Amino acid sequence: MSLEESLLMCVELVCHRYGIENYSINEDGSVDVEGDVDIRRKGLTELPLQFRNVKGSFYCSYNPNLSEEELSNYLKRIKK
Repeated sequence: MSLEESLLMCVELVCHRYGIENYSINEDGSVDVEGDVDIRRKGLTELPLQFRNVKGSFYCSYNPNLSEEELSNYLKRIKK
């Protein structure tokens, strides 16, 4: 299995684990989502993926160890 295939498989597993649907994986491993992302109350210390575009709402509250600074390092753009 190539490194690229391994990366794709890991991203797909994370999307499945967190119920992220209607997504596409970009060449850099970041994810675009056509719809909402809801990762509230998951006990996260960092985002499980790098999101490039989210065309919907992005819910990540009730993860007390996620700061705005950490979020801005991962999120490139969110569109409503």
